[in-house]
Amino acid sequence: MLLKESIFIKSIFFIVLNFFSVAIFCIDDLRADLLKRIQGPIPQWITDQISTDLGNIRKITPQLVDKTFIESAGHLSRYKIFNGIVTSYDKLSTPIASKFHHFIIELSKLVRLPNVDFIVITDDYPLQKRFEIPVFGFCKLKSRENVILIPDYQVMDLVKNRNVLQQIAEGIRRFPWDNKISKAIWRGANTGGITLQNYKEAPRIKAVDMAKKFPNLLDAKINMIYDFNEPEIQALLKESACLGPTLSIIEHMQYKYQLLLDGNCASWPGAYWRLHTNCVVLKQSSEQIQWYYSLLKPWIHYIPISSDLADLIEKIKWAQNNDNKVKEIIKNANELARDNLKYIDMLYYIYIAIQKYAQLQK
Repeated sequence: MLLKESIFIKSIFFIVLNFFSVAIFCIDDLRADLLKRIQGPIPQWITDQISTDLGNIRKITPQLVDKTFIESAGHLSRYKIFNGIVTSYDKLSTPIASKFHHFIIELSKLVRLPNVDFIVITDDYPLQKRFEIPVFGFCKLKSRENVILIPDYQVMDLVKNRNVLQQIAEGIRRFPWDNKISKAIWRGANTGGITLQNYKEAPRIKAVDMAKKFPNLLDAKINMIYDFNEPEIQALLKESACLGPTLSIIEHMQYKYQLLLDGNCASWPGAYWRLHTNCVVLKQSSEQIQWYYSLLKPWIHYIPISSDLADLIEKIKWAQNNDNKVKEIIKNANELARDNLKYIDMLYYIYIAIQKYAQLQK
């Protein structure tokens, strides 16, 4: 193995080991770290993102919160925090609501939260309705007003309870760069607004079709069929060789190039874990964003592909022919994740978002 190649592999491996070494969550350490951050200056990118999300709203009354919660469709949870006590109310309750509730409770035990009354969108459908007041959500269209982005429960659960960083470290150990399969990989569900009218143009279906035409460059399969599509679509998926097995994170890491596609919204855990691996992300251009997406820069942290995937095969070939540039992109992505996407970073971001929102209720 060449010296440069060895240094690249070791640098990626130790980045992930460093993540894992600090992933043992001691409540006292979390509290101390969080308080230290709160006492310091807020990073400018966080201020800018939350300010953009809050828009031009200058005052939020209890009456407006009542009206929004009662009249808005979708899966919503309402949180009232008073003197450190958290009370929640669910509308169309889901497992997501209860899981996110766990992290709000944990945050309230770590630091004193302000007296506040706010709403969280607890599903992964970008709601089309414009809210009268800002509500919290895990993803949104970039142009959507009055949705304050916050870290989602899936990623927080992956980091805290499911040892995802340990899995990534094992994937790096098992599949160093030179041992990886030199093609792109994608697995996902039949989400993303697939209809009979747009079936052939839906990006997830197009990726599967491309994989059939270019099997030496791309492995893409639907690994889960939800029943919200028309029965005709479900039949098409089952009959057209679209289906494939679910792959673990480690199994994904056999491949050099990780394809990131939107579903109903931006992929919550999919983007997060891919940025930590010794693989490069090929990210679909999209208006769907998450709380940290303003940090992601094309050709710096990922390889961009068009929203309709028209240049996907071209970009995979580019990656195959530009190993050194790809390794630099991976290194940049790992450093961004290390510096901004730890569990403590997520708790801090939620705290700042709640504080900024609470200032509009005083």
